[in-house]
Amino acid sequence: MRVKKQNIILLASLGALAGLLLTYYNADISADSKGKPVNISKKRPSIKVCVKTGGRTASVFIPENIKALFDGWDSSDDNLSERKRKRKAYLRRLKVLQYLGRSLSKGERDALYLFLKSDENDRLTLHVKDEIMCLLETQQTLPSEFIDSLIAISQIQDLDGDLRGYTIQHLRRAYEKGKNLPESDKFKIREALYKAIDDRATPVAGTAILALADLSQNNEDFDFEMICQNTAKLAADDSMHIPSRITAVRLCGTLNLENSLKTVRKVADTANDKTLRLAAVAALGDIGNDDDIGTLYKIKKIKLYKKAAELSLSKIEQRQNGNRSAL
Repeated sequence: MRVKKQNIILLASLGALAGLLLTYYNADISADSKGKPVNISKKRPSIKVCVKTGGRTASVFIPENIKALFDGWDSSDDNLSERKRKRKAYLRRLKVLQYLGRSLSKGERDALYLFLKSDENDRLTLHVKDEIMCLLETQQTLPSEFIDSLIAISQIQDLDGDLRGYTIQHLRRAYEKGKNLPESDKFKIREALYKAIDDRATPVAGTAILALADLSQNNEDFDFEMICQNTAKLAADDSMHIPSRITAVRLCGTLNLENSLKTVRKVADTANDKTLRLAAVAALGDIGNDDDIGTLYKIKKIKLYKKAAELSLSKIEQRQNGNRSAL
């Protein structure tokens, strides 16, 4: 009887220990009103990290295998220059992603979305975040929350504009590849892209109008006329974020928006930004006419714009010859 009693006690102890381990491995706490660390890990050992997002710092539990993504660098990097520390952190983070694979748990995915929203957005970290979005969109099955999560990130104004531009690119790619994407998700993406056009102080507007222009070429679900109208408006907006305006001006030529010719001429002739002016010179080659030849010859004298101006002159000449042949 004594042996049996000991076995019962042992089994009871093992049962209690198993319960503790299950709680440790499967915790999935979405919020804590008392300000205690939030646990978003699931089916993996968890560890607490501090994450700064939107200017505020929060303590969260994440899967331990993703810890290095949030740490960046460790104590062994203390004697390195900041540039070398960032480089090591970058390589360490890419290695984390390399080993995560294409069957991420919900806890792992939640941790990755959290890192995307973190305030660390230097050039190398932005590349890591881009790779995170690539990893999420190439899972064996597209995560059910992927579209909603990226749309939400794209619309958080406090987040870095370049990061939000990346989310627009990945939403576009999800739409392009989404043969089996639910119609409800396609509708959400279209609405998010239309809304992003108004985000004119960042790269978001330019990325969105380019995505819309490309997606509309082979898809009647997009309002092509509205896209053209907004492209012309963005091109004419002097207050626009310069890279976004460059995209819009170039699209005026690509989409053959002859009603934007006045804007394109003005930018080609007077823009201070060199890349913006190059975009306008190129657009003149697509929609310009005899009236633009003199301007292009004048611009051609500037070494930086010579090749672009020559190409545009050649395009206009070809159209003239084609028109004469048609007569």
